[in-house]
Amino acid sequence: MVGIRYPIIHGALWGIGKAEIAVAVSEAGGLGMITARSLGSPDRLRTEICRAKSMTDKPFGVNLNPAMDPALQAMRETAIEEKVPVIETAGYR
Repeated sequence: MVGIRYPIIHGALWGIGKAEIAVAVSEAGGLGMITARSLGSPDRLRTEICRAKSMTDKPFGVNLNPAMDPALQAMRETAIEEKVPVIETAGYR
């Protein structure tokens, strides 16, 4: 469905969920994730997405957790603008 080889999704990792680890997981056949919350701004998220795109042609995603956090709305829009194939969310209270 998303073009991965194995049904393995790399969970969001605070502080280290950046392009390098997301790409490593995606290149190994899973679905790597960039953790938006730990980047702190839409501009930094866009930079990580662009870095990941330059490092792989495999699918990767962006984690937006908690999904209903207003601070993540601009990051959600950034991920959509950059055509990230998967956006992963989690519940909030």
